[in-house]
Amino acid sequence: MKAYVLIQTGPTRMRQVAKALRGKRIGKCKFVSAEAITGPYDVIVVCEGPSLEAIWQCVEKGCAKGGGV
Repeated sequence: MKAYVLIQTGPTRMRQVAKALRGKRIGKCKFVSAEAITGPYDVIVVCEGPSLEAIWQCVEKGCAKGGGV
């Protein structure tokens, strides 16, 4: 399964957050790509995993608990 995750962070942190998440593996999931974008969100991340539950845990551990997110 694949999920596209939109993240809001400060304009000075968007590149740092994208770089920190890109390629990161958490459990059975992986952040396949992460890019800084413009608009109401600052970063878009593609996360892949075996199930929606696994992806949610990956997003929660990788994004939600990260500083500046």
